Amino acid sequence: MTELKQMTRAQHPGGSEVLLKLGGHDATEEYEDIGHSTDARQMKENYLVAEIVEEEKMTYSYDKEFEKVDENKR
Repeated sequence: MTELKQMTRAQHPGGSEVLLKLGGHDATEEYEDIGHSTDARQMKENYLVAEIVEEEKMTYSYDKEFEKVDENKR
């Protein structure tokens, strides 16, 4: 089972670059490789949106990278 998280770039303690790079993709391996603290692992539970059952997972492909948006202009 995989978890889907929702976090804005402003909320991510590691900066927005990682969210822009990995957004829309499974980032489990990258998350585990960083060696997050116990506090960080507990904090991520606040952003749980859904749990994805592997057998029911759908695959999508994207033909372009995510676009950076100036949040001050929203």
